[in-house]
Amino acid sequence: MIEPNSNNFVSFPFEAKFIGKYDVIVAGGGPAGLSAAVSAARYGANVMLIESESCLGGQSTSGLLPFWLGSKADHKKVVGGLFDEIIQTLSSKGHAMGPGRCLAQQQKLVGLGITDDEVVLDVEAAKRYFDELVLGSGIHLLYMTEVIGPKMNEGRAEGVFVFNKQGISFIAGDVIVDCTGDADVAYRGGYKTLKGSTDTEAMAPVTLVWHAENVNVDKLAVYLNQGGDKRFRSLISQLKEDGIWGWPSDIIVMFPMLQEGVIMINGQAQADVDATDAYQITAALVRGRKWAEDFLEKVLRPHVPGFSKAQIRQVASRLGVRETRKIVGEFTLTVEDLVEGVDFEDTIALSGYHFDLAKTKMLSSGEKILYQPLHQNSLAGQSSPAMTAKKGFVEIPYRCLVPKSSQNVLVAGRCISVDGQALGPVRVMAPCFAMGQAAGVAAALSAERKIGVNDISVKELQDILINQKAVLS
Repeated sequence: MIEPNSNNFVSFPFEAKFIGKYDVIVAGGGPAGLSAAVSAARYGANVMLIESESCLGGQSTSGLLPFWLGSKADHKKVVGGLFDEIIQTLSSKGHAMGPGRCLAQQQKLVGLGITDDEVVLDVEAAKRYFDELVLGSGIHLLYMTEVIGPKMNEGRAEGVFVFNKQGISFIAGDVIVDCTGDADVAYRGGYKTLKGSTDTEAMAPVTLVWHAENVNVDKLAVYLNQGGDKRFRSLISQLKEDGIWGWPSDIIVMFPMLQEGVIMINGQAQADVDATDAYQITAALVRGRKWAEDFLEKVLRPHVPGFSKAQIRQVASRLGVRETRKIVGEFTLTVEDLVEGVDFEDTIALSGYHFDLAKTKMLSSGEKILYQPLHQNSLAGQSSPAMTAKKGFVEIPYRCLVPKSSQNVLVAGRCISVDGQALGPVRVMAPCFAMGQAAGVAAALSAERKIGVNDISVKELQDILINQKAVLS
């Protein structure tokens, strides 16, 4: 086998078929991209949405994580707009629940169910609804299509090259919104990006989510209602002593789905995986599927109440990635900004989520563990005081969505300009919807006025978002 070598290149002459010209091109159809495309189209832009998977929704559908966080902070709603509309529509059809509401299964499972913040939805129903939402907005949609990169001309992106079953094609556009999660468009367009924190390239772990079925919810509920730890720390400690526990994280993360007896297992964390490397992605997917089987057979069935007859219902086809590339934007959001409660004049989205990004740490024993740097003296699974955002919620400035010196490229989602642990509150799906809505409107404004993304009136953008029932303060 020939080992991959990043220094070896082979030239490949090609002709790209011209597909068409659009006001706004959105790369990536996860929560940020879906929201950006719909918002731009509703403002009047002609929009092309490009998605590499077979459905929209990103991590909430392909990733089997239909669990949206970050829309509330201390009972205060901090994400509205299109996010609210989507929840209300899905909820009216019985395909979503939350925030602040729950079904019988969630009511039984104290601590695992819907709280004041969380939203859970039906994966397959969400896929169908997202199709209807996008196509009903007049958006041009391409599935199973990879964005190769933008065509740059004197610092301006003229469009993007894409690859699918038709081969390589070119799509021209006035403004491009990068919602790939990995800043693929910005990175390949020559805009500066970073991985991890500014002082280290270590990135948060990845997981491969899976769903268990045939879980006896009543037995699990008895354990929880009698004071059982929802993260099963004591059990894990015993399994470690018995030589059974072989995973780097020290907690079990699970949540009930809408279907009776179905529980989402938020995988087991895989440390030191660079999800911009295809070889590492492949290895993590293979490992994650094997771990799901091992975890069910060695931990859940024999040791966790209610799981004795559980089966694997489905393993995600998409790796759950928390952190890869982030752009260097016109402004970089830091932990200090959040802890000190800095007021930003260009706030375009909020998040109610907390700091939670684990990092790897090597112990003197040689064991590699996961810990949360902002928890005082904390290792994974241990409870300790943590730093919090002063306001109880996080403000996201528009400048974080603009790559430095960008003329017509915007970014939304977990790859915006944010440093280190400040990514934790920003990366979850509710604020990604909010960022996407802002980026979509901004892109449409830029295309309509024929001005740079740095030259639009942020005050006008904020006024439009507020009129769309977004929450900015």
